[in-house]
Amino acid sequence: PRSRGQIEIRSAHPEDKPKIDARYLSDPAGDDLRTLLQGVRMARRIGLDDALAAWRGIELVPGRTRETEDAL
Repeated sequence: PRSRGQIEIRSAHPEDKPKIDARYLSDPAGDDLRTLLQGVRMARRIGLDDALAAWRGIELVPGRTRETEDAL
């Protein structure tokens, strides 16, 4: 992953939760998003394999009609 988030200490008290800003998919070049979309496409191919036909249902999210990068 190229996206970088931050974790900050809120106080000196050890039981206080840290402030977390994950900044998921914030890579300016878009490499992380492209990798995620490749994973979605790979999961679809695996899920459509005949060996999994007995367990396959319908794709709920994002849905089989979603094919373009923008739709995914």
